[in-house]
This record gives sequence, structure tokens and C-alpha cells, in this order.
Amino acid sequence: MRRWLLVLAACGPKSAPQWIEHDAQPHEHGSSVATQPASAKPVDLSKLSPATIDELDEVTARVVVDRLAGKAPAARVTLRAARLAHHRGDDVTARADLARAAAAADETDVHAEVAALAAACASYDFRLRAVGAVSEGTVQIGSRPRRRARLTILGQAIHHATEHRAQIAGALATNGIDAIDLDALDLWAYGIAEGLGA
Repeated sequence: MRRWLLVLAACGPKSAPQWIEHDAQPHEHGSSVATQPASAKPVDLSKLSPATIDELDEVTARVVVDRLAGKAPAARVTLRAARLAHHRGDDVTARADLARAAAAADETDVHAEVAALAAACASYDFRLRAVGAVSEGTVQIGSRPRRRARLTILGQAIHHATEHRAQIAGALATNGIDAIDLDALDLWAYGIAEGLGA
């Protein structure tokens, strides 16, 4: 039970990140999308090189990929966008980028790097599922205890809390009190508040 109290306590407002990660490559990026520009920087396609591509932020890389329309160096630029998406934890976008890179004219130039990032994304997904499947303990259901996986317990806690918020909002609204805007409590709004989406 103490674990769940810690989880609930950790769900409060988050402060802005105070660190910058330095990769082996000579570029910097923060831990939040908020450190990226809101719009793409102007890029001269004729001056793209592996070094300039590795300096692109994610928004600019995506605009450049669209402008290249599959022509070289579209695969390398798409790989850059995929790496940035993977770094911020968005492996769904990273995998979509990797599929797009595979169809670009210069795919053979970055094939090994694309394959390595695809393997890293798959490895992360596998580890997350494996950790989530570990039995966290027993849960009393009716008259008998049952063992449950971590993800099942966490999913139930989230779902149950959502159910209660809806019940409370409904009861208040029935009595003419519109104090809770459930649309403002969804994950999309949370992501925007945390700088994880716009």
C-alpha cells in the first residue's frame, strides 16, 4: 500500500527540467519538447551534410524531410527525427520515422543505423512489457486473493480514479455546480501543460 501512496504523491505538478543531456554527437537537446523551437528553422537543402543534419531540431528535421520528398538525404534526416523522438520516449513516432527512412533514396547509407535504432525501440518495448508483467502482489477480489501484474494494478488504479472523477463531476453538475471540467483533466491537457505537445 505504501508504494501506491508514493505513486500518488509523485503525480503532482512537475517542475521544468534543469539538465541538458550531452550525446556523443556534437549536438545538445533538453529533456523537454519545450526546449525545441515552436517552428522550423530555415534550412538550405543544398547545404545539408551529416554534420548539419545532426544539428537539426525535431521540428525542423520533419519539415526538411517533407521538402526532400524521398530524395537524398531524406533517410539521414528522417533518422535524425527518429532519434530525437526515441530520446523523448515517443517510440511510436520513431518507428514511423524509421519506416519512412527505409523508403528514402539514401536508405543504404544509413541502413545499419536505422536497424540499430529499430532494435533499440523494440528492446525498450519488450523491457517495459516484461517489467509490467511482474506480479506486484495479491489483490482481494470478492472472497479470494488473486495475484496481479504491475500494469494491471496500475491500469485499474487509473481507470478507477477516472470513474470516480466522472461520478463526482456528475453529482456536482446535477446540483448546478460546474466546478470540475473533465476535459481539462485528460492526458492531452496534462501533456500540453508539461510541454509534451501542442
